[in-house]
Amino acid sequence: MLPRTQVAPLDRHLTGHVDAWLSGVRRADSADRREAAIVSIDRRGLVKINPMANMTDEEYETYIDDHDVVVNTLHYDGYASIGCWPCTEPSTDGRSGRWGGAKSECGLHL
Repeated sequence: MLPRTQVAPLDRHLTGHVDAWLSGVRRADSADRREAAIVSIDRRGLVKINPMANMTDEEYETYIDDHDVVVNTLHYDGYASIGCWPCTEPSTDGRSGRWGGAKSECGLHL
């Protein structure tokens, strides 16, 4: 997990200010996310909602095309998944370019 300082701004914003938050986590993202719940309680005790959890890669791409969703231009430069600046590397294999080694999550979704 990244140092808590990386997720501290989100923690400060959410804790004591909201009862629930939305995430873009999808089960198709990675093996670690295959069991992602649509609604759960996060480590802060807040309701976490993953409305796209059941969305397949094909449904995701179709939604982007149908709704003219803005796509980060790094996707066109060989970045299949984009995380924070120091950790992201080019990769065409899903989220594998996010981090070197065995790491699989940034800390926001733990």
